[in-house]
Amino acid sequence: SISSFFLAIRPVASEYDVSVLIYIVSNYFFQGEQGFHNAIIRVSKSPTTARKSNLKSNTRIPSEAHLRPTYPTAKLQQYLRTLFLPSTFPHHGFALDYNELRTLQQHHLSNYPFENLSLHYSTTHTVSLDTDALFEKFVEKGCGRGGYCMENNGFFGTVLRSMGYDVTSVGARVCEGVGGGDGSLSHMVNIINVAGTKYMVDVGFGGNGPTSPLPLEPNTIHERIPPSEMRLLHSSIPQHTDPTQRLWLYQARDSDTSEWQTQYCFTETEFLPCDYEMMNFWTSQSRMSIFTQAVLMAKMVMEEGRLVGSLTMFNGEAKRKVGNETVEKKCCGSEEERVRVLREWFGVVLTAEERRGISGLVTELKGSDPPTVTLSVIFLATDEGTILTFHGLFSSNPGGALGLSVCPLNIPVNLLSRSITACRISASLSKAEVQCNIYFAKQHSSQSKMTMFSSEDAFYSSNPFTTFTVLILIIFIPLLSLDIYRIFFHPLANIPGPILAKVTSLWHIYQTFQGKDCSLAQELHRKYGKVVRIGPNIVDIADGAALGPIYVEKGGFMKTSDYHNFYVDGFPTIFSTSDPAYRATRAKAVAPLFSVGAIRRESHLISACVERFVKRLQQSRTDSKSHPVDLQEPARLLGFEVVNAYLFRHEYSDKVDGASGKTIIPWLNAFVDAGQLFYFSQWWFGFWLSKVERWRPQKDLEARSAESVHDMTMNLPVVVSDDSGKGDSYQGRLHQQGIPRDQIAAECKDVWFAGVHSFGALLATTLWHLAKDTAIHDRLRSELLEHKHTDVDIQQLPYLSAVVKEGLRMAPVNARLPRVVPKSGWHFDGFYFPPGTVVGIASPQLFSNPNVFPDPTNFRPERWENPSKEMQRDLVPFSVGIRQCIAKNLATAELFMAVKQVVESDVLSGAQPLEDKVETYEWFNMAVKGNKIDLVWPSA
Repeated sequence: SISSFFLAIRPVASEYDVSVLIYIVSNYFFQGEQGFHNAIIRVSKSPTTARKSNLKSNTRIPSEAHLRPTYPTAKLQQYLRTLFLPSTFPHHGFALDYNELRTLQQHHLSNYPFENLSLHYSTTHTVSLDTDALFEKFVEKGCGRGGYCMENNGFFGTVLRSMGYDVTSVGARVCEGVGGGDGSLSHMVNIINVAGTKYMVDVGFGGNGPTSPLPLEPNTIHERIPPSEMRLLHSSIPQHTDPTQRLWLYQARDSDTSEWQTQYCFTETEFLPCDYEMMNFWTSQSRMSIFTQAVLMAKMVMEEGRLVGSLTMFNGEAKRKVGNETVEKKCCGSEEERVRVLREWFGVVLTAEERRGISGLVTELKGSDPPTVTLSVIFLATDEGTILTFHGLFSSNPGGALGLSVCPLNIPVNLLSRSITACRISASLSKAEVQCNIYFAKQHSSQSKMTMFSSEDAFYSSNPFTTFTVLILIIFIPLLSLDIYRIFFHPLANIPGPILAKVTSLWHIYQTFQGKDCSLAQELHRKYGKVVRIGPNIVDIADGAALGPIYVEKGGFMKTSDYHNFYVDGFPTIFSTSDPAYRATRAKAVAPLFSVGAIRRESHLISACVERFVKRLQQSRTDSKSHPVDLQEPARLLGFEVVNAYLFRHEYSDKVDGASGKTIIPWLNAFVDAGQLFYFSQWWFGFWLSKVERWRPQKDLEARSAESVHDMTMNLPVVVSDDSGKGDSYQGRLHQQGIPRDQIAAECKDVWFAGVHSFGALLATTLWHLAKDTAIHDRLRSELLEHKHTDVDIQQLPYLSAVVKEGLRMAPVNARLPRVVPKSGWHFDGFYFPPGTVVGIASPQLFSNPNVFPDPTNFRPERWENPSKEMQRDLVPFSVGIRQCIAKNLATAELFMAVKQVVESDVLSGAQPLEDKVETYEWFNMAVKGNKIDLVWPSA
């Protein structure tokens, strides 16, 4: 009613600006009091809401032309670095010409998406046009975000103005039916004057937008993304009453045989910041705006400096296009899927708070309802006491009952004779929702009738003991039911394993956290056989015959979501992604660097690093004075230098860069330690790192190290050579594929981790065994000296090959590599594994299998002089299949060269290990206990 409206609006009328009041009032009339209160909450939370106490526009952009904001040089340089521009692009002293403008536009389109996520994945559901807020969102947060037209073009226009370009911002009218447009002024473009020629530049229209500056010349056709084309017309529109009026019409078509489609039109009349404030308010808040009714996303794909395709998303449907052809399509059925696609396809990382922001909106993807298991329990209250009756267990699945037959069970619980509330709970357990309905009935001794109470007409008991007991039963009964199901009726119930492991995944998580996952699994295999259930849905297999089906055939099974815990800076990497298409783009780009031919051509780079490693080892021996020398430290430094010299084509030194291999060690150790959390859920993983790990003794040192590593990877120069590929850098090849700078930095960190930690452990362990057994060392040295001046390939020397293989067997760097059984299911060794089962093989178990490797705990290179087929099959230190370690050839070559030069130098002569064996923590990334592999030279 009118009276209630005025009563509601009066308290806020004096507080908010007129534009905000319009928004609040419209919500009241369209959605009632609930809409009114929701609007009040939104505007009160928004940091950009214009209040009468501060009448600044929420854009905070002055209307006066000479006061329009620009970015300082430092911010401008920071933005330009994120574009991953060609090495020839100037970062100061700009040319201010067409080619420079075109390069900027195309690299912006391939790095900063057109999107409206702020209206859906946020707590405020608002869009700010403030230039500082835009810079923070686009550049400083580094989470892959962009914005819709007024954000993208407003930000890009400010960048161009900061560089010295003549920028005029104009409004545009999106054609009705185009991308949800309704014919209103709801778009923004920039007109750039370059040497007297005006160009229309637009980086905020999405999939059909222009991809290069368009001169304001009518009917001149330009290439968009081949084979599509674009042009400008100077004409009127049908809606005009005066046909002599002229507008610029932007048109696009799929090919030269297709019809032209007008996308939007604009004039050369400049719009002021206050104009965009009103446009932004309508497009971001109106229920008639496409931006409030759909989740939109578009990003161009660049390869070798050219735009070749696009990535788009409309609500739950994502597409990859090359040219005009859709090469991949992904339909998301839930928020979890859409958030994953945003991260893996578009590089957009949303915080937990942002993800919660879409809850309750029309754009939320709710997915299908989970199966529900209903447990009914009756409390029968009599004058003598209360009896608990276990009534039955049923399922709401289409398949009907679970097949669990439960006899009614009566349990005296000795409660007072009084009626208490009926309770109903729902607890999310595993992937099923267990719902427990508890009813209470009172039976009076003086009469035969029974009174039943349900949740609709129940009341609470005032007896605290009664309430406590009921709560215990409410928790206990559903869990007991789930445990019974997992032990006796689960599809994996016939697979042997510990009872506790069948009931809860916490058992396996705890064993991994303690660092004894593989050792305990070996004991289980000795007790139960080759196939053991180590979790409610996890099976460990200790049989090399399963390597092919799991990891090789038809590309192998998919990686589990556990690998998402190893995303770097929030980005999936070649190692951690579970999306084959995402990996393929990156892996194909860098694969030539890891070919045997490429490594041999550039072997002098590796050899120089190895020579420095041997000299450092000799110096350590001289300086040790009978004190222990840790082999891991120089071995890790060797890995660091090889990655830099061969892959990154950039060598760090303390004198030049203030950064070295020692700089990354604290970060590296923290990364290794995170392996004990591999099987944590993503929420618990994040919670543990943010809340628990902050108490680590080395946290400050690790934080500084992580910051240094980030700066080092973000500032790696792009090295791109000619078509021969000689001299290419890892980051340069990724750059040529249009991979954003921050994602390239993440990939480089991943390479550093594997190339430093994993290789360092392999080399140090191998050298430790050579020092321990002088007979093996002396035999190998004799072979090497015999062939020292020959041209023989060192990887063909029989005893050196045997030593390296045995070193790889004795120093496994990863534990189990879990995979998910596909939809077709899988049969192995007489067992059936239903779709979704997690299976895996731990290489340490294969390497220590006495049936394949007799006397497995001893270092015996001789075993490889006549290896069995099973030995050759089961030695998989780098895994197998298309997801095996991409740097396998590089690590192998590096290991051969290092062992050869160390043994030839005789630096290990007289060395003695301090311990009887090298012990490890069996986390996902296996780590040496004490983080040292020590040798001592008593006579040094």
